[in-house]
Order: sequence, then C-alpha cells, then structure tokens
Amino acid sequence: MRLRIITLVLFLTTAMLWSVSPICAADVLHRLTHGDQYSLALGTITSVSDSGVMVEIAAIISGESLPDVINVEISGAFIEAVPAMSLAPGEYAVFSLNQGAETYTVAWGFFKASSLDITTLEILAGPLPEGDLAAFQWYINSGGVENDFYFIGTTAYVRRPDGTSLQIYPPLDEADESLPDAGTAANEEETARAGAATPLAATAAIAQESKPELSLRLTRDFGYGMGGELQGTLSLHASGPDDLARVEFFMDDESMGELTAAPFRRQFNTENYPPGVHKLRAVGYTAEGRELHSNVITPKFLSKAEADQKTTQIIVPLVGGIFGLMALGFLLTFLTSRRRGPAPAPGTPRNYGLAGGAICPKCGRPFARHMWAPNLVTGKLERCPYCGKWSIAMRASPDMLAAAEAAELTEAGEQPAPTLSEEERLQRELENSRYQEG
Repeated sequence: MRLRIITLVLFLTTAMLWSVSPICAADVLHRLTHGDQYSLALGTITSVSDSGVMVEIAAIISGESLPDVINVEISGAFIEAVPAMSLAPGEYAVFSLNQGAETYTVAWGFFKASSLDITTLEILAGPLPEGDLAAFQWYINSGGVENDFYFIGTTAYVRRPDGTSLQIYPPLDEADESLPDAGTAANEEETARAGAATPLAATAAIAQESKPELSLRLTRDFGYGMGGELQGTLSLHASGPDDLARVEFFMDDESMGELTAAPFRRQFNTENYPPGVHKLRAVGYTAEGRELHSNVITPKFLSKAEADQKTTQIIVPLVGGIFGLMALGFLLTFLTSRRRGPAPAPGTPRNYGLAGGAICPKCGRPFARHMWAPNLVTGKLERCPYCGKWSIAMRASPDMLAAAEAAELTEAGEQPAPTLSEEERLQRELENSRYQEG
C-alpha cells in the first residue's frame, strides 16, 4: 500500500510539472522593461569569482533599493549565450536581479555598459538581439520611464508619451543613407525635427507606423518552460485581418516555412535549433497583396541536458518537501492517536471538527480525522483510534456517520434510546415520582 501511495504522488507531481499548457513565451525585453524582477541596477564590478561578482551599486533604474555593495551569483548560461559577456573588475554593467536568501541572482540577464551615467551610457553587450538591446538602452537612458516598444520586421520603434513614434534601430544613418545633407539650408527644418526628437543621445527618426497588424505568439506544447527559457515542442501562432492569405515564419531571419490557410500555426522542436537566444517573427500577406510584419519574440532555447538539469532542480526540492510534509503529518497523527483518551461509549454523538469524520474500513467505527494528517488523493492517511489500523480515510457524510454511531449500539447488544416528545417525557417523570419515598 505504501509503495503504491509513493508511486502515485511521484506521478502526480511529474504530471503537474510537465502538463501541456498554452503558456505564452516571455518576451525578455518586455520583462526587463516592465519590472518583472526584484531590481534593475547599474554598478561597477569590484571583484570576480567562479560563482559570481561583487558589484558596487551606482544607480537603481527600476525596482527595489539595494545595499551599496552586493554579491551577484551568475549562471554560466548567461555568459555562454554571449561570448563578450565575461566581466572584469572596473567594468560597468546593468543587472536584472532576483533576491535570494543570502545573495542576489541574475533574473533576465546582465549587460555591459559604457559608463555610470544613465542618460548617456551605451549597452555594449548582452543576451538580446541588437534591436532589443537598442530598445533596452533607450529604456535605461530614459531613466526607466519609456518602455512602449514595438517592431516592424527588424526595425525597432518606441512610442513616446505624446503619441509619436521614433525609430531607434537601426540608427538613422544606417536606415536611410539617402537623406539629404543635414547642413544644407533646404534641410534645416528636418534637422531641427530630428535633433529635437533625440534628447536621450540616441539617433532616432520620426515614424508614423501603427502597431503591427499581424500578431505573433509562442506557446509551449510539451517540454520545459520557465520564464523566457524553453525546451521541447513549441508552436508559433499568427493572427491578423480577415483577408490574411499567407504567413511566412522566420527564426533569426531564416525562413521556417509558410502557411496559406488558417489557422496559421507553425509547430517546431527546439532540438532542431542551436541553444541560445533566438529572434522569432512572421510576415503576412493579405489577399490584396499587402505585406504585414509581426511583433518579434526573443526566447532562449535550452538543450535537453540543460532542461533536464533545471527540471531536476525543481522536482527534487518539491518532492522532498512533499515527503517531508507527509512524514511530519504521519508523525503527528501517530503521536496523537497514541495519546488518545478513553473511547466514547457506543452510540455517543461525536464532534468531528473541521476535517470531518471517517469510518474505519477495518472495524467500522466512526472517528474524527486530523487536520494535519497527510492527504493522499482520495483521503487522509489516518490511524483508527479503536482498532489501531492505518488506512486512507475518506470523509464521510453526516448520514453515514450517524448510521455508524447507531451500528455501534447494535453490535454492543443495545438499542438506541427512543426519542420522547415533551408530553411523553413529563408523563414518564410523573409515573416515576410515584415510587419515590416521601
């Protein structure tokens, strides 16, 4: 019985962790710029060790305040994702942090920076595509205020508080080399517009683009998924206007194939692509020939070995905690049952408490269940206070408990006392008084 119970608990735990669910993959840029971390901080590296770095905090961009100097644990996966991400004392970096018990850990990445001046620093390296890095730098330069970014193809834009949109990647000189000379009189007005639009020391061009008409989302069909890290079978879903006729999906600007009929869903497995951060997007075409570009999703793919390791790191503590609680509940139930007082007389009504009552499958007597007794799917693991046998005790209904109480009297050779009306009770007391002395 115990082996069957343990097997069942392990099966349910694994099923909960590996169940197929349509959870959208996290956009790391969105998480970084919308407070999905304990703190986003800028600082100077003071020392480096095998497990992490010591950082002297210079500024908090968003989130909670931090001590002047903190220790940050860094997973090798963040450094392996971008070879240029090795850190040295004296360098500057922006850290996305989660708070641990004794130290801080990297949440969504860390990024090399050119200086400690938030308004003018440049992001030199980080685990994001170039367009996302440009958007992240804009967010930092704005003091953690402007975070409404969108992408048209590989071009990144920010929507300003006044409703205007600015192109932030690629820079203006790369995006449009055909612009007239800024020094000519004919372009003085255009130069003034561009200069006024870049108070954050970022090259930008005004773009009157609307939000993408083609929406792209990523779901996990089966496999590992935690934050922006994914492994297994995934699906890309594209949706757009009613006359959407064709959609082509891209990963890192390489075509993944196209579909010519709805639903526009492209399933793939991460094992067919190298581990690391990837850029997913789609291009759609309407029946009239209009070309539509989707938003960009930047998940991080893990290898199967990495996913298995992370899954083990989750399952082992979880299963250990479950068995620890079960052992504690078992011990409390055992000690309580051994210290029970005298058994109630057969047929005595019981107070079964919040956990309700159960009927022992061995001796058939009703008893109150314990709140702390381990829950084993169909009932609680309990020890009968009468026969001392262990069993999985299901909660019994009030009628079942009342029937069990009555059955105790029958087995004891007694009959339950008849219920008397008030008139019958007074008549009996009057008759009994006739035999009393005096």
